[in-house]
Amino acid sequence: RVPGLREVWRSDDWRLYRLDDAAPLATPPVRVTAIGLDTVDLTTPRAATTVVRVRFTPYWALTRGRGCVGPAGGGWTRVRLDAPGAARLAIRFAPGALLHFVGGHLLLID
Repeated sequence: RVPGLREVWRSDDWRLYRLDDAAPLATPPVRVTAIGLDTVDLTTPRAATTVVRVRFTPYWALTRGRGCVGPAGGGWTRVRLDAPGAARLAIRFAPGALLHFVGGHLLLID
């Protein structure tokens, strides 16, 4: 048994556990409503700034909703939402903007 971990459901093939005192994926009032491979869907009842507990990358962008994205403490992602409603955080990777360190030199690869 692991302290703070409780089984809440099981089938022949799966077990589902609840973690006591788990931190939410986004700081209130913002809530995470879905997570994909490269997206995080959010909802907020009002304009707010939140820390979303996904690792920050400069490739995160708001593709739904108005606001901005930046780094937060601990390597997490800070999202400012300018209006209530749904928002989507998505990875927007641009190969032309890829930077590499080669032999101590910073190279831009197009």
